[in-house]
Amino acid sequence: MDNELEQPPDDEDRQGRTRSFVVRLWLEEPRDGRSLWRGHITHVGSHERRHIRRLDDIPLFIVPYLEQLGGRIGWCWRVRRWLK
Repeated sequence: MDNELEQPPDDEDRQGRTRSFVVRLWLEEPRDGRSLWRGHITHVGSHERRHIRRLDDIPLFIVPYLEQLGGRIGWCWRVRRWLK
């Protein structure tokens, strides 16, 4: 009986298939009393940064990086990106 657990791929194996992002968010309260999310997202590898005005901006920034990895993106996300 083989009791060895399968080892996950090490970092070197995952490097080409991994994308990392840093998301920083804060809540702003305008004068009319409605709170708004603000922030920015940064792709760690390229240092590309985009400001966030809505939480929906986060996946719109990440999706192209996932597509570069060969990930399939559903039609809903393709339409959202096209409308942006």
